[in-house]
Amino acid sequence: MTDSNILKRVWEGKVPACFTLALEDLAHEDHAPPPIYMFLPRVSYFPLVTEKVIRQFSQFSECALKTASKDMTSETRGKLEHEMQYAQSDQIDTFKQHPLVHEFWLEYAHQPLKWHYPIGLVFDMCANTMDIPWKITVHFSVCGRYTS
Repeated sequence: MTDSNILKRVWEGKVPACFTLALEDLAHEDHAPPPIYMFLPRVSYFPLVTEKVIRQFSQFSECALKTASKDMTSETRGKLEHEMQYAQSDQIDTFKQHPLVHEFWLEYAHQPLKWHYPIGLVFDMCANTMDIPWKITVHFSVCGRYTS
């Protein structure tokens, strides 16, 4: 195998993942969203690849619905306006629909996942390679968000 083939495999490597909404975050227990399956780039980070997941699951989460319905504080509004200055127009629509998009956290095997590490590294550190796809739980409640 040549060096260029190795580099290509490293940069194009993906992790199969299955995202589900935490049961305690469901607005209605009898109406759970279907899981979302994705191939996550190993060299990317969770905040860069979870927009679709959050947009889908926030419609089913009681905590997300309550948060979205409250008035934003001036600090949150300022952060949103700052982010919108650097966002593309299609991203601005997403920010307006889900202004508190960062108010969620991810879990695998009852452990919060680190956001500041590349996805591939997090997978290698905590996931069991026999458990494919990687089963990640999405939480909108605040408990556990600061425990990592």
